[in-house]
Amino acid sequence: MKRLHKLAFGTLASASLLAGCAQPVAQPTAYRPHQGKVQVLASVRVWAQIAAQLGGSAVLSTAVISNANQDPHSYETTVRDQLAVNLADITIANGGGYDHFFSQLIGRKPNPSKGMELNLFAAQYGKGTKSANPHIWYSPVMAGNAAKLIAAAETRALPNRATEITKNLARFESALSAMEVRTTKATRTNSGKTALLTENFAQPLIRALGITDKTPAAVYNAVEAGDDLSPKIMAKIQSQLAAGQFSIVILNTQTESAQTSRIANWARQAGIPVVAMAETLPEGTTYLRWMAANLNKIERAVK
Repeated sequence: MKRLHKLAFGTLASASLLAGCAQPVAQPTAYRPHQGKVQVLASVRVWAQIAAQLGGSAVLSTAVISNANQDPHSYETTVRDQLAVNLADITIANGGGYDHFFSQLIGRKPNPSKGMELNLFAAQYGKGTKSANPHIWYSPVMAGNAAKLIAAAETRALPNRATEITKNLARFESALSAMEVRTTKATRTNSGKTALLTENFAQPLIRALGITDKTPAAVYNAVEAGDDLSPKIMAKIQSQLAAGQFSIVILNTQTESAQTSRIANWARQAGIPVVAMAETLPEGTTYLRWMAANLNKIERAVK
């Protein structure tokens, strides 16, 4: 699964300033609550799962990309996808260039005033921002902001279930707060620790833990271009690993290749822990369990 488009990550500190102040994207005034389950359609599974958790039994939440091995950057939409967008009461785009296909589907809706449209990246960073990491679910702060946006939309669609949605949101935020406490404590012991990432998806979590991303810029440039790493870049990484310049190496389980396997072997030979994590929500789990497991992996590796 090649990466055709990657964006550099802005500071997590800027994300923290957004906590609690992000507002939902303007909603069409033509929308009216209706009877029956609210149809929520997200571009990717992570937001569909969170929407289902917040909305409970009153919400039917699905994702266009439901297979964790599908690449949003190269996904080709179908007529069925377009129909699902047309009928959805709430659509949830990640934004930030991560799921451009979804924006195209929304742009082709025959009735643009139907339903509510959320763009989680744009709501937090502002429209037109191109210099921030789109993997916002890897930031507990931004995931919390996104949950508020989703809960607000679901409450508007289901005013008679507002109390339930509010309680579900409070439980979700409580779990996220516990994660933020963990990351804050970790920063006190992770000073001076560094990471090599084969892709930038985990950058927000690494930075929240106080670990410095020392990945050569050439690695991210190659990934953004959809290219393999050049022999020169690979030789540089091998040399840096042999010299013990990294405290941890993080791989993407969904884009494993011969090159990432070589990097992992070099790291192990140098006694550097290797952690493999998924870029998107794996099947059979929830966002909260998944992020907690990722935190556990990283903390065990660098302690």
